[in-house]
Amino acid sequence: MHFGNRTMKKNSIFMEEWWLDCVTEGKIEFINYTHSNKLNIKLPIYKIKNLGMTSISMPPYTRTLSPQFDIPESKPFKKGQNIRRLVEGLVQNIPNYSNFRLSFDPHDETLFAFELEGFNISNQSTFQYDFNVDLEDVWNNLDQKTRNLIRTTDKLLEIRIENSIDSFIFLSKKQRNEESTHNYKLLEEICRQCLLRDQLVTVVAYKGHIPVAASIVIWGENIMYFWQSARDTNFSYAGANSLLLWECMKLASSMGKILDFDCYGSVSSAKFLAGFGLYPISRPTVYKYTPCYGIMKEVKRLFPGWN
Repeated sequence: MHFGNRTMKKNSIFMEEWWLDCVTEGKIEFINYTHSNKLNIKLPIYKIKNLGMTSISMPPYTRTLSPQFDIPESKPFKKGQNIRRLVEGLVQNIPNYSNFRLSFDPHDETLFAFELEGFNISNQSTFQYDFNVDLEDVWNNLDQKTRNLIRTTDKLLEIRIENSIDSFIFLSKKQRNEESTHNYKLLEEICRQCLLRDQLVTVVAYKGHIPVAASIVIWGENIMYFWQSARDTNFSYAGANSLLLWECMKLASSMGKILDFDCYGSVSSAKFLAGFGLYPISRPTVYKYTPCYGIMKEVKRLFPGWN
């Protein structure tokens, strides 16, 4: 048997069932479809209701979800045909929804099949450091400004690896004050579950005994994620985040894992990540919504305070 997307289950912590159960507080569902007793596909879904409309969307703190499928080994055309058959059957089994929006793994093989089923595909970029590439080569490819920031900040701050998220929570609350959208109770439970499985550490930059920046990294079998970060904006260490990301790359290299930089939320963040000299890769989003949901979406865009 050739296991098509089974690498997703191996590579991504977000596809592990304990993770999905934890972040959704047991509300995750799995859609299954079998064709001819030999082709199988499974997709986890998380449903949210708003104004009477059902959305199938990403669970909290989860970056990617992709269908997992099992198909017999075959030539490229037959493989593609089997994937299309599975996705067609899977789509028919998805419960009624007004909005479907999931971020798929960059290397997902079902995108074309979803497109044929009337779904739309958009892309955001992320960056990945492959541990097979020598860190010295990566260092030489860094933007000169990024290298200088890391060198300078490394002399001012001490890096510690911690088996808790206490420093992150402390800095996050200080940084965001009352504006934080974090669910700290859920974050602490995710941390507890990850630590039980040895799948999380926090990389913390200290000035003396005071933490000034922290990044939580989590991992599955092969991929590590630069997952959450926070810093004390009262400290003027412009290179703290660069130093933390570089330390996470070193950690990933030592553990034999790919480090995913986990996309970005602004143009400035994108330029910051691009300073590490890696090529961007696409993280696709698969989406589809009803005309009624589209109208609501447009109204919200025009009137941001409307609920």
